[in-house]
Amino acid sequence: KNREIGISFDILSGHTAHNEITSYANRFADMVVMATHGRSGLTHMLLGSHAEKVALNTEKTVLTIRPSAEIFDKQNS
Repeated sequence: KNREIGISFDILSGHTAHNEITSYANRFADMVVMATHGRSGLTHMLLGSHAEKVALNTEKTVLTIRPSAEIFDKQNS
């Protein structure tokens, strides 16, 4: 049997991205997939985590992934 899963995505950003993502997800999404830097310790305490804030505040399932450092380096170039 062939089974298909429909997938759509939207890329959202803003100064308070976690608020926009949470609001959008609660209205339209079945699941949220987010990349994370995987920071810990003092860096996490100072910078926080948008993925963590979304996971704590949305009613939806959240899957976080940590891409390789090369991907983050390319994005920030």
